[in-house]
Amino acid sequence: MALKEEYGDRVAFVIVDVQEQEGRELAFQYGIRSIPHTIILDSRGEILLNQAGFKSAENLRGYLDRLAQ
Repeated sequence: MALKEEYGDRVAFVIVDVQEQEGRELAFQYGIRSIPHTIILDSRGEILLNQAGFKSAENLRGYLDRLAQ
């Protein structure tokens, strides 16, 4: 994953498997009803982005760059 290599020292990337119990619990906690789904949290755990649907690497890169400013 190119974004993980690029932002890995500043961002923790987590992939959740909703077929696993822990993944189902997280999906319920964050109101995830469709896959794929992207959630970005700040360092305090506050939700900055919570959107269903595919996000391209360029789209996510732009969002992460804006947050870093």
